Amino acid sequence: MIDTSLNLYNRVLEEYFTGEQSIAAKMLDRGYLTKPAKTAGFAGKDYLTDQSLYVHIVNGVFAVTRLLDYLARTGLYQLTEAEFRTALAMYTNHDLHKVPEAERGKRGEFDVSLDAFREEGEALGLFDFADVSPEQMRLGMMHLNKKMAGDLSAVPTNTSKLMSIVRLADSLASIQEPSAYKGLAVDLNELSPRLIGRFKFYHHELNEYRGLTTQLLHLCIGEILEKRYQCYPLFYFANGVMYIGPAEMPDNPLSEDIVTAISKNFFATIQQKMQRIGGKVAEEALNPQQTVKFEQYAYLFSNVSQLLDSLASYANRKAPKRFISDLVAKRAEKRPSFASRFPTPAVFCQYYESIPEPKTTATLLQSGGQ
Repeated sequence: MIDTSLNLYNRVLEEYFTGEQSIAAKMLDRGYLTKPAKTAGFAGKDYLTDQSLYVHIVNGVFAVTRLLDYLARTGLYQLTEAEFRTALAMYTNHDLHKVPEAERGKRGEFDVSLDAFREEGEALGLFDFADVSPEQMRLGMMHLNKKMAGDLSAVPTNTSKLMSIVRLADSLASIQEPSAYKGLAVDLNELSPRLIGRFKFYHHELNEYRGLTTQLLHLCIGEILEKRYQCYPLFYFANGVMYIGPAEMPDNPLSEDIVTAISKNFFATIQQKMQRIGGKVAEEALNPQQTVKFEQYAYLFSNVSQLLDSLASYANRKAPKRFISDLVAKRAEKRPSFASRFPTPAVFCQYYESIPEPKTTATLLQSGGQ
């Protein structure tokens, strides 16, 4: 039976990343954060950006896990926990050929010895984490090489399937723009014939991005696209998001009603995030020089209640002294029912949730110094 929850993958990822003895911690201890996986301008590839081995591996682990989770949700494809662990272990060592000190033979960069894979696997704790062999790890590296091939005769029969997972993880981790998913569909189809023609990769991209508000906009767009079109967010970038979704999609997915829904969701999300300080923003945005108007930015960060509270507070501060006391006294003289309901200005203020007047000397004398 297909387990469509993230529980299986989450348990494994938690072990992979959590604690001083985790694989992630051991990668840091071994200097993976300073060892290059991608280097800007390497071999004439000016489009590359610097990416450490650690960042490259972590990006691939998270991205391929999200992809596998999506496929599990569809009921079409899922790894067992043992297979998932083995695939992660193979992927963790897939770039060992980029480590200069790794032992290798005479046939070039990819001729890394099994002893080197065994040594690195032991140092990272991969053999305790997964049922994996040095031969499988070397095969995980070999998918990158067009001149050399690994030996499948010395590994379990499901290793070729796990090599496809490693290839996908590596491709995902190497993507630098949300639109750069050309070729991913081919790698995806290698996992199972049941996946062929069912899914496509999509993206949204912003021309301008700034920081926190851009991140919130990405989340809002992703939420709407997932809810309406089953586009599942796979990878987040500074300027966009890459998705996987059904192969069949409406001709004009970003119709006017979708744009409106995204806008409403975006503003509601910002107000929710800013709820704690929205009142303060409203007070500071109040412009008494323009007949009590708010600066435009207040409507982004403050809700209606906070704006009204700010106006009420301003009105109370600007009201003449003893305004409420005089008002209550005059109405009480003319309307006995009002006098019975509001015997004092304090009761009036409490009922209407207004700020009580400060007690002046005259007020204190009238109340007997209470």
